Amino acid sequence: VEALRRLGRDMAKVEPWTCDLAEALVSVLARTQSRAFAGIEEALLLRELTQGLALSQHEVARRCGRDVSWVNRRLQLLSAVPDTALAAVRDGRLSCWSAIRVLAPLARANTGHAERFLTALQTAPLSTREQRCWFEHYQTASSTTRERMVDQPRLFVDALREHSEQRAGGTSAGWSGRPMRGRSAVRGGGAGPPPATGG
Repeated sequence: VEALRRLGRDMAKVEPWTCDLAEALVSVLARTQSRAFAGIEEALLLRELTQGLALSQHEVARRCGRDVSWVNRRLQLLSAVPDTALAAVRDGRLSCWSAIRVLAPLARANTGHAERFLTALQTAPLSTREQRCWFEHYQTASSTTRERMVDQPRLFVDALREHSEQRAGGTSAGWSGRPMRGRSAVRGGGAGPPPATGG
């Protein structure tokens, strides 16, 4: 009834199943081919199976026809990802892949950086590939460079791309299609890209 109220509906179709709750939830996960579930929906179902019904991740994976790593990654959406990132996934502003592979490890290392990075993405989004590239460089960057990277991830990625194009002899303006003037400010001066390593 509460779910219908939140959806603004007063009627629902009911499909009776003659099985226990665990089997019903597993069946819902196995039927995702007919209706694609969002990663958070899958994570909530898996949490109910592993925490509410005390099934092991191995047992859930076996019964769902998935591998254990998939179960673990989905559960990380709820246990390892910051609430703000979880909300961004729910609203469609952040992919499940980015939440698990970028925001979760970033938050474990530095919660403040994760929050600042997510805030920066709201005004200057990065593709999943760009976020992966950004995080690879963040992991080996100096602490000073990291401070600039989390506040201006788009600037960093564009400057990195410009540098790669210059080394390859390319003449394009860069990923954003805009002139690169001033992008070196991401590291406080100089014409080259932001440093990739801490040195």
